[in-house]
Amino acid sequence: MPEVHPFALLKQREVDACVASTQETLHAWKQGWCPAAAFELECFPACDTNMEPDGGHWSAHGATPDAALWQWRSQGFDKQIERTIFNLDHISRNQDRHASSDIAEHIAREASNDLSSSLLRRLSSSAAILQADAGSPPAWLFRRSAGAAWLKVSTGGKSLGILIPNALLPGRTRPAAPAAREPVVPLAQALTGTTAHLRAELGQVQMSLGQLTSLEIGDVITLPIGIDQPLRIFAGKRRLVGQAYLGKQDGHRAVEMLAADKE
Repeated sequence: MPEVHPFALLKQREVDACVASTQETLHAWKQGWCPAAAFELECFPACDTNMEPDGGHWSAHGATPDAALWQWRSQGFDKQIERTIFNLDHISRNQDRHASSDIAEHIAREASNDLSSSLLRRLSSSAAILQADAGSPPAWLFRRSAGAAWLKVSTGGKSLGILIPNALLPGRTRPAAPAAREPVVPLAQALTGTTAHLRAELGQVQMSLGQLTSLEIGDVITLPIGIDQPLRIFAGKRRLVGQAYLGKQDGHRAVEMLAADKE
């Protein structure tokens, strides 16, 4: 059978919200590592993403591949961060080995990881869950019908990208939670200390079960007519107190009380 995935279209307000929610994070990171550096922040549909030709590395941050933030770090991104922090862009890349050091590489790697984790934390509270050996994102997330967004931070031709499924977008309007349903009252509790007039409903047909002052789960009730469907038993004001099924040995003219399912 073909795979079925949620349909969604990326909205401009979701793109704007994504940029707005990460701009402050990027600015705070720059202030701590390289205040004078120039970084470009973009957000656009993931289906329009062109991956860098020099390769890179994927990592997944979330509970499952379909509901995770996927980070793409292009090859050489950490090195570009090093050049940016230590203002080495004026030096030819062929001379990097003369200006580089283990300490500089370590600092750049720390800065790059800090940027990555800061953006992931800003976008999702579950971003700390790193999936080991997650591979690459599911192909359907890059379809226009998936509504996923691509957040891209770039400098010096290198970039850090985050694939954001539609369900995790900051500006996405989520449906209101349904109102809590009133719990089903246990049969014994419903009948304790009171006389309950019970009725059974079968489609549009109602039948009285009479005045009952004691009724327990497992009791068999004789019906005035024969039926061929299960019944639901209600007390006053449509308070569900039990279910019943046909007593086949009684010619479909009796039901046995069962506990009501919780809905």
